[in-house]
Amino acid sequence: MSLPAMKIKLLSLRREGEGIEAPNVELTIRIQGSNGRLPFSGTLTVQVPETGLPDHNRRGPSEAALQAVGSIAEAFVTLQNAHKAPDLE
Repeated sequence: MSLPAMKIKLLSLRREGEGIEAPNVELTIRIQGSNGRLPFSGTLTVQVPETGLPDHNRRGPSEAALQAVGSIAEAFVTLQNAHKAPDLE
């Protein structure tokens, strides 16, 4: 068994365009890594309120990707700890 690892790369950050409603920004993020047992890789596109990424102007756009992925992981762990599963469609 290997140690968990993850690499996150911001591919794009858009403030306007088709399907993006203010005050949201759209982040497209490349994620690859492993949870220690299962390797994974893929691209995630997510919209979040720009106010939810307060540091991205100061720390750079890559920090916005890290904050977005962290928020998703935090929501998943919170549901898991409450013995709830995300809604599957």
